[in-house]
Amino acid sequence: MLYKAIGVVVFLISIITISVLFMRIKSGATIEWYEVKPHMRPPMFEQLQTVAAQAFVAVIKPYIYATDQRLARTPAEKQALVEQKIVEAIAQVQQEELSKKLDTNDTHYLAIAKAGQQKIIGFALFREIRDKAELARNLKKLVAGSLESITVFSGDEIYLDLLAVMPGTQKKGIGKALVFSVFDHMPRIKKIYLRTSASPYNKNTQAFYEHIGFTRLFTGEFAEEKGHSGFDHEKIVYFFQKKE
Repeated sequence: MLYKAIGVVVFLISIITISVLFMRIKSGATIEWYEVKPHMRPPMFEQLQTVAAQAFVAVIKPYIYATDQRLARTPAEKQALVEQKIVEAIAQVQQEELSKKLDTNDTHYLAIAKAGQQKIIGFALFREIRDKAELARNLKKLVAGSLESITVFSGDEIYLDLLAVMPGTQKKGIGKALVFSVFDHMPRIKKIYLRTSASPYNKNTQAFYEHIGFTRLFTGEFAEEKGHSGFDHEKIVYFFQKKE
């Protein structure tokens, strides 16, 4: 029941560590960089799932309570149990979608933010894209903007598949550092694309990307969202151009 109500789109499948780049940001966190290969799950896979679940539950939960009348009428004494089940459902959906999303032959990259030596507090997952058609793949309906706004591809682009930062550690520069760590590790990359929910319940995420310099290219309905809830009914495609 909760899976249809949640409709969260996610992330990660399998990786093998090729190289690690250590960076320290102003929050004191360290960023590690891994080159990702399909079909092999990393040792920290469960930790990444936990971070993603906790990062997204704060966004998804208000939508669920606003649209599912059964949850809105939940007695106060059962709220904690309901929230626990929501988190568990998000984690399970993520695990299932993750395998589908990254079980490809594409090259992927993973930036992980750690507090101390072991505690993961955030991560960003990137994949290389070959042409502009990938950004509009499965597009059913253009809602706003123009596909013509996508620049000509020249091999210096990358796609941000997922960004997740633990609640309580947000607004400390961690998300921004994770996103832009790609420029430090891959100097040839000049452009970043990403897609996120256009839902009003996702306004904080939209505001974050726009605050750090991303521009809206277009908003659309995508076929891959079929069967998901209204939270993911429409997506915004964002773009960032590195300044020379």
